[in-house]
Amino acid sequence: MKNKREENELTVAATTKVIRFDEFGGADVLKLEEIPLVEPGAGEVRIRVEAMSLNRADALFRENTYFIQPTIPGSRIGMDAAGVIEVVGANVMNVKVGDRVMTKIGFDVSKYGAHGETAILPSQFVIKYPEFLSPPEAASISAPYLTAWGALKDFGQMRQGDFVLITAASSSVGVAAIQLANAVGAIPIAVTRGASKKRGLLEIGAAQVIVTDEENLSERAREITGGKGARLIFDAIANGMLETLSDAASAEGIIFIYGSLGASGALGQTPATIPLLPAMGKQLRFWGYNNYALAASPEKLERGLDYIFNKLRSGELKVRIAKTFPLEQYADAHRYLESMKKQSVDFS
Repeated sequence: MKNKREENELTVAATTKVIRFDEFGGADVLKLEEIPLVEPGAGEVRIRVEAMSLNRADALFRENTYFIQPTIPGSRIGMDAAGVIEVVGANVMNVKVGDRVMTKIGFDVSKYGAHGETAILPSQFVIKYPEFLSPPEAASISAPYLTAWGALKDFGQMRQGDFVLITAASSSVGVAAIQLANAVGAIPIAVTRGASKKRGLLEIGAAQVIVTDEENLSERAREITGGKGARLIFDAIANGMLETLSDAASAEGIIFIYGSLGASGALGQTPATIPLLPAMGKQLRFWGYNNYALAASPEKLERGLDYIFNKLRSGELKVRIAKTFPLEQYADAHRYLESMKKQSVDFS
């Protein structure tokens, strides 16, 4: 028989704190809530989260401007996290209690969001990560590095000597793209609006930086490439940029569009105009990209993660964390993420 004190202790232990939101909007809608700790169902696992990371998609999701919609009230949030398996449900074969795991892309963020003290996920969306990585490093890999790898390396077949033009280059995905380009001997050209980010981008490996507040992007790109243009363009802006990027592209170039930072409304709802003459004259390809293409292919996803882990182990890739926050300051982390559009970037 349990006495009253033991029952109270069990009640306290049977709750967990998670991030949820009940309405769309800015960082103020995010709440750290204490909820009952539930057990995973068949095919699911429960993770004790040790670290989590943010990317621009988290802010778009919170605003309901992402291509995946939250279910409110009570929407969970968060794609990237790392932790330890606490409990496994029935029929889980790929991981066991005590395994150190990171989340993979492709799960329903509204239902299974990974940001909080614990997270329940379908087991196919967690993977054991190498011992040489810390939890914060493991939590910072999936969205940035797989996005860049999937577009540039897998689909774009990025190779030695390729000129690779990267917009929003100081973002987590942009930084990953610069590193991946260097890893294969390609030539990363970083594009940023303000001169305050130039030094940091050069220090992390950009071969050249184009500051669009001061320079003409397409003219500078042609100058850097000896008139050829960039074979691969990795773009997170789209709206208002595609004509300029088409000018900066080489013949038969590929322009990967993985975001819409130039839009004022929801992702994909503001039309982005493709310039017809450059597209036809250069035979350009405009490739809308998101990571769920990888999530649908276990073979590609495994190949991408193996490549990334090997390059991290060799030091050719290096996870860079701009700033850390305690869970209680989660909304402040979102504010910091959004302020990075205006600030210089600390890549330490």
